[in-house]
Amino acid sequence: MQGKAEGIVIAAFPTGSPTPAMDEAIKRVMAKGIPVVMTNRGGVGRVRDTRVRAGESSAYLWGDNLTPQKARILLMLALTKTKDPKELQRLLNEF
Repeated sequence: MQGKAEGIVIAAFPTGSPTPAMDEAIKRVMAKGIPVVMTNRGGVGRVRDTRVRAGESSAYLWGDNLTPQKARILLMLALTKTKDPKELQRLLNEF
């Protein structure tokens, strides 16, 4: 029996910027409706969407100052209530 991920948390580089190959793989996952949260593997610092300022939009969810472990727990709890990306991002920002 294979399990299906309901959400994915990525422990990225401190800048939170995925490599081009990683970006393509993430886009394939998100196309299936699976939310992806970008966090900082360094454990310190904030990960935010910097591409919005550059005029691009992003479908990633951003873990801001959450460690990957905390983001995973929060995502698991949030997914029991909603799958709406805007609401998931709001919850990640709030906690």
